[in-house]
Formats: sequence, C-alpha cells, structure tokens
Amino acid sequence: MNKKLTLVCTILSGLLVGCNADRGSQNLSDERRVEVDRSVDLKFPDNFLWGGATAAFQVEGTHPYFENDDAEAEVITGYLDGKSRSKWDFLTESPASGGINLTYGERAYTIIDQYHRFESDFDILEDLNLDAYRFSIAWTRIVPNDGAPMPLNAIDAWSQLPSKALVDGAAAGSPVALGAMEQYEAGFDRTPFEGLFNRLPADTYPTIAAAIRNANPKVGDIVPVFLPNGGFTYAAAVDDPTNPDASAPPSYILQAGYYPLNYKGLRHYKQMIDSLISRGITPVVTMYHWDMPMSLWAATFRSWSERTTIEYFQNYAEVLLTEYGQQVPYWITVNEPFSDACVSDGVIGGVITGVYSAEFLATFNDKVGFNIDVLSQCVPQLHNIYTGHARIKNMADQMKAGTFTSTVTGQNITLPATSNVGIVVGAGVGDPVTDDALDVKATEMYNRTWAAMWLTPFGYQTAPAHSDYSDLPYARTDSYQYDQWAVDYFKQYGAYLVKEDCLAALPAAACFGSVARADLEQDWKLMAKVGMDFIGTNYYRRPEINMIPLSQQNQKADDSWFQKNSFSREIGISLSGSEKISSDNGRFDPQGLYDGLQHLQHQFPDADIMITETGASFQRAFDSTNQESLSDANQIDDFFRIRFNEGMVEAAWKAKQDGVNLIGFMPWSTFDNFEWTSGTKNRFGLIHIDYDSPNLDRIYKDSAIWFQGVAAFNGLQAKF
Repeated sequence: MNKKLTLVCTILSGLLVGCNADRGSQNLSDERRVEVDRSVDLKFPDNFLWGGATAAFQVEGTHPYFENDDAEAEVITGYLDGKSRSKWDFLTESPASGGINLTYGERAYTIIDQYHRFESDFDILEDLNLDAYRFSIAWTRIVPNDGAPMPLNAIDAWSQLPSKALVDGAAAGSPVALGAMEQYEAGFDRTPFEGLFNRLPADTYPTIAAAIRNANPKVGDIVPVFLPNGGFTYAAAVDDPTNPDASAPPSYILQAGYYPLNYKGLRHYKQMIDSLISRGITPVVTMYHWDMPMSLWAATFRSWSERTTIEYFQNYAEVLLTEYGQQVPYWITVNEPFSDACVSDGVIGGVITGVYSAEFLATFNDKVGFNIDVLSQCVPQLHNIYTGHARIKNMADQMKAGTFTSTVTGQNITLPATSNVGIVVGAGVGDPVTDDALDVKATEMYNRTWAAMWLTPFGYQTAPAHSDYSDLPYARTDSYQYDQWAVDYFKQYGAYLVKEDCLAALPAAACFGSVARADLEQDWKLMAKVGMDFIGTNYYRRPEINMIPLSQQNQKADDSWFQKNSFSREIGISLSGSEKISSDNGRFDPQGLYDGLQHLQHQFPDADIMITETGASFQRAFDSTNQESLSDANQIDDFFRIRFNEGMVEAAWKAKQDGVNLIGFMPWSTFDNFEWTSGTKNRFGLIHIDYDSPNLDRIYKDSAIWFQGVAAFNGLQAKF
C-alpha cells in the first residue's frame, strides 16, 4: 500500500498537464471545462465535506451458506449473520440458486469484503484526509424477509426469539444476557432466524399465530388481530402444505412493522458508524441503494408499483432513525430513483416478465438514452418512491420536533435538530445539439421529464413557479403543485400515473400500479409540506439532445428503441460523445455538472446540495495497456481519472462561488467494487482492489494520492 505522495505529477492538480509528454494528444478536451482562474488557489469553505462513496451490495459481499457446505454446487441456503435475499442477489446468483446471473459468471459473494474489513478500510479513509463517508445500509440485513410469505410454523417460532431487551443487555455486557444469547445462537445457527429478535413484547407473535390458527382461513385471507399491547393489525394465512405454489401477495402479509429485526445487522452498522465517528469522519448514510428485499420484488419485479412497499420502506427507515439517528447527520432515503425504477425494474424487470427481449437487455448498455417504452414502465413507480421519501422526511421532521410516536412500538422517538434527510438524483441536464429552436425545445422536454417531473411538488414552498418551464404548464393549487405537462405527456403513450385516466382508456388489469387521484393529491400535499433538507446529486456526463424530424419519428412501440435510439418518439439522445479515451462512462463534461448544480439550486433555493457521485470508469486490465494497469512498481497511473475529477472539482468550486449551497464532494467510488451487471470488470475506484490476491489487497492509485492532497488542501492549488 503506497501511502506517500510519491509522484510529483499527481501531488498537485496544477502539475497534471504536461507531466507526460506522450499524453499531449490524449488529454481530455478543455472545451467543456468551466472557466476558472487557475493562477490562484481554488479553496472551499472550512466546513466543506471531502468524502468517499460506496454502496452495501457493491462492497460488503453477501457471504452465502451453501447446501452441504459445497460452494461448487452453488445451491445457497442462506447468508451470513441473518441477511436475507435481495433482488440483486437474484440477479447475480446462478440458476442453481434460483438466480439469473446477469453478471456472466461473476458473483457478489465476497467482492471487496468490506463487511469484515471496514476498520482497515476506514484507516484508508483517514489516511486520505477524508472527513465524510457515504455508505448504504442493506435493508436485507436489518429486516430479513420483510414482506415475504411466512408459513404459520414460522410465525409460531417468533415467540422463541430473544427480545430487544435481551439483545441490548448482551451488547452492554450483562453476563446473564450474554449466556442467554449464546444459547440462542447455538440453537439457531444457519437458519432463517439467525440473528433475529422480537421488536415487540414476546406475547405479540403467539397472539398473531393463534389468531390465524383459530380463524382457519384460506391462503391469503385477511385475519384481524387484537394485540396484547392494545394495538391492532392484520395477518394472513400464507402457506398451504397441500399447495406448494400457493402464497399471498405482499399486500396481504403482516402489516409493516410487525416483523422481527436482525440484531447482527443492527450491531454491524452501529460498529461502522462508531468507527467512522471515532476518526472524525461524518457518516452520510443511504437507506436504500437498489438492494430491494427479494420478497417485495419477486411478485411483480416492479416492487414500487405496490403502494404497500412504501409502508415497508417507512417501517425500515423508522428502525434506522431509531437506532442511529443520534449519530448520523445526513440521511439519503433513495439513490437515483430513476435508475432503480426505470432501468433496474423497468428494463431488467421487463426482460424477466417478457415485456422486452433478451436482445434488448444485451444491447441496452451499448445503446444511447431511454425511449418512451422504457419510461412507460416506471411512471407510477417513481411517484411512489418519492412518496416514500416524503413520508420518511415527514417522520424525521416530527422526530426533530419531539412529536413522533411509533405506531409499532409505542416509543416516542426524537432526532437532533442537526439531522438532515435528502434524496439523490442525477444532475445531468441535457444540452441541445444545435441552437435550433426544435433542439432547444427537445432539451427542455428531456430536462422536464428527467430532472423535474417528480421533484416538482417538493419545490412548492420556495421554487419560483418553475419559471424555466413557463411554456410547459404545471398545476398549482393552494396546497400543492405537480407537473401537469409531464403527466399528460406520458399519458399519450399509455404511461398512466392517474388511475382514473387509465381506467377510462384501458381494462382494469392494464392499470396495475397507477395511483388513484385522491392518493396522488395527498402525496403531493405531503411533498409540498416537507420540502428538501438537502439534495445529493450524481453526475458522470450529460446527454446531447435533438428533436427527431417528424418524418423520421417512429411511432411503433415494439421497435422504437432499436431503430431510432429515441428517448421518446420525438427526442433523440447521445450520451457517449467522441472521447472514448476519457472513460467508459462517456465524455468529459464538467460544464454539465456546473449547469446541473445551478438547475437544482434554482428549483430548490433553500436546500443544501451534495455531490454524492462523480468519477471515471475504466475496464479491468490484465495486460498493462490502460488506466487500470498495475506496474512492476505496484503503482497505477490513472492520469485520466485525475484529470476527470480535477475538472469536476473546478466545476464544483465555480458553482459554489456562484451561489450554489454546495456542502460536499464525494467521488464514486472510494474502492473498486461490484458495478452491478458489469461485475468487477468496470473500475471506478481511487483504491485498486487486487481480486486475485488472498487478502484482496488495497493499492493506492495515483488518483487516490491526488485526492489525498485535494482533501488536505481543501481545494485545488494554483497552477504554476
């Protein structure tokens, strides 16, 4: 591990250009850099956060148990420390375990094993002079099997689980509690109950089980349950031994909040948070970074179409705020709702359910943009994600005011006034290919649907009536606003948000997921009420937009993607540009980051903004030919990644100078990791991971050494 600033060309950003004479023709273009005076230092405020960023599924490792301890057979029977299955487990695991392995043979079993190595990884963060770390908590480590159909004997078994008081006593070192927990561990090793404990009094779950048994219901029937603590819930019989295929849909499982929790998962993230704080590193915690519990996703492969998913998410968030709220100042509810609902659920879920062909998925990453047929799969889902965010933000506001009482536990839960709840969106507003009025209009339409539609209600209190979209109407009432143009635009292509509109045009079965108008209005009112504490934004590149000539527009839903590469039937997109040398994730365009930050600040003038991801990806190298090659001296000269990040820091500084309430900068990613369907092939990390070494060796790339200096200096030093 190279912890010294050894390379003169990477110590100071001002010395980057010209260090290697043979790079003169390969430097990333200056054309789209922001205009700043590099003869002076570009310093940020003293409280500015320089951080790192990762996500749980991409760095922790799932650490499965295998049938008969035979890893070669790949038949998974469970996961270490009580984790349950997520949709990304399903998408990356082998068919032998019921998965579909979109990662072409790579598995997420170990990855970089940050689950066990977080202490040494945090030593690296400290050495890099970072004062913030953005990481996510795995939902499936906190509320295992949330929403899953549970057989009656499993509900009976809940009464045998330890109570929260016993777990807390063991954590505090009580000999009696420790002995009881050891006995419990011995009895529940490698079972679905590993690590679980009862969140409610021990007589809650026997009461539920007895109510189901006494009602003798059919599969899926609703059973009302009066609880010993005076509460009330619904339960369902969800297992029929005579019919193995019978199960109840997620809507009919026990009401959100009445599941046991996983004390091993809770303890793990508490240890991580304590470790960061002990080093003076601010935890920035993402509640949901795409690893939806499989039990909520499997029914439709569009989990956010179910309004009950919002309830499960809110319950999970309540647990996190209760357990960690006193220590975590920044909470991100959801990472990139568009990517989760439209790309992951919309595209991948569409292939699984037969909406799209396998060819579509195989070529998706090589195509440009998103067409209307993709977006039509996720309009209601996006609304429901933002509704989930609004409910959690409202819950946190009540906790800060001291007025929140849990409907699950009856506890009064409080948060410090310094707690902030935000969401992460993309900052890549479009750029017209030409100054032609139609291309400008197409860009406005793209930006409206990509960056504004679902955020519009949150800006009710402060946004200047979305004046930059004055000729595309939105609706504003005395208590909320929403994007009327976008609702109507998608409706013309059969993508209905409003259930009543859908039912007027289509059979009821085709309207699954659309939302009743009364519910929408309540959601919008809540969004208007809560606003935004801060917004995280991810930026890699922005698209170039053009209006497709009417004569070339494709109106056929089944082939518009392949023939026209169109965002809609009207709007054309190019994401890559010509600079393939720059990175695998598209052209180098810091000006796009600056414009995106200005766009967000215009919509939300009172919100703080944090750059939660930006960075350059290069293919994993084996032959010393590219940016990820390890030299004989155990060094990685990733010059273009430094150049890329330098441009983004310049854009961030300029935006800050021009009035953007920018509070932090976190490159993606701190470590090489598992890049979803790309596996370990694509590398974004500042820290190289040697996947072939027994200890998964961490090696500082030159970009890490460079960023170490930026964080220490709190900005960019003047060029000489």
